[in-house]
Amino acid sequence: MPLLKKPGFLLNAALYIITGLLIIAAVGGALTHKPFLLTVIRSGSMNPTLKRGDAVIIQRVDENTRLAPGDVIVFRSEGGSLAAQGWIMHRIVSGDAKTGYITQGDNNDETDQESGGSLPIKQEWVVSRALVLGGVILKIPLIGYIPLWLEHLQTHPMLLPGIAVTLAFIVAVDDLMGKKKKGKKRANRNLEQQLLYFFSGLTIAVILAGSTLAISQHLRLEYEVSPNSKGVIMGSPVGIMQQGEVVERRLSELKNNGFIPIVASITTHDQQIRFSHDLLKLAPGQKEKITMTVSAQEPGKYKSSIWIGLFYPLLPAGLIHYLARKSFWLALAVLTMLPALPLILLPVLEPRLRLQTKKEIRRTLRRVSRRLPFTF
Repeated sequence: MPLLKKPGFLLNAALYIITGLLIIAAVGGALTHKPFLLTVIRSGSMNPTLKRGDAVIIQRVDENTRLAPGDVIVFRSEGGSLAAQGWIMHRIVSGDAKTGYITQGDNNDETDQESGGSLPIKQEWVVSRALVLGGVILKIPLIGYIPLWLEHLQTHPMLLPGIAVTLAFIVAVDDLMGKKKKGKKRANRNLEQQLLYFFSGLTIAVILAGSTLAISQHLRLEYEVSPNSKGVIMGSPVGIMQQGEVVERRLSELKNNGFIPIVASITTHDQQIRFSHDLLKLAPGQKEKITMTVSAQEPGKYKSSIWIGLFYPLLPAGLIHYLARKSFWLALAVLTMLPALPLILLPVLEPRLRLQTKKEIRRTLRRVSRRLPFTF
């Protein structure tokens, strides 16, 4: 029986594809700070079209995209009660890019604007819209519950090691069962086994990255240094500083709500900003207040980025801080891939699995070549 006709293989392939989409969406969302490839429905406002837990496939929207009534869009309101709810997915019922769009959930009795939920939606507030094929919104039912569940990692610290241990157990059992199978049956499951290792490793990496991003903070500080005057900038704790002035402000209060120590690395590329602590090891339950000192040295306008990275201690604290000073994303990538690489690379590094992989590749190439109308 050909491998592609086996129900078990097709089911596993579908799960791998869905896992891959979730991984791409998670990484893309973390990098762009907006929904990427998929967006998850969190409420019942779009029932029955879209239900809580649906993962909707989306396409990017920019200022040149033509939107029309009937389009289901993803936007962030900057006024009204919806402003505090982050990204919203509702349908356009009227309006245009010039006057703003009027939006409404399919399950709501009033538009967002009538209920006071939002001002008319400006084109620049819209980041994507639902992808439609044959008049049907493309979605994956229920799979959105996975990222919704993972959001609780911050408040349920036992989930992360529990998932890692579970994945390791599944891989170990799968490997043990594979050793008991012989001949063709064992050969046919080689690809599935190798994909299991690969996606198990990626899943661990995504869980680590998601939980790290959930507890870390990215702050932006806008201020100005003037040679001879002081002033206020809306939303800035520093404002306009006179050259030579030094101010100290509270930055954040850190707390380790988990049961294992974490490493806190506070970094910025602005040479005029210093922190009361830039590297901390927080024990379970420990709190620490962080302050920043801004020294007005060079006149100019500044928009500084401050990262408060809270990392799992998978490397020495000094090395983590070194990576974070280079780039928060570099530290995140190294620390999330470190425990995942052994699983991802196992089919290549382990002699038995490497041999099986080579055989499977050769077998697949022979099957493909036999079906081609020409030879090389």
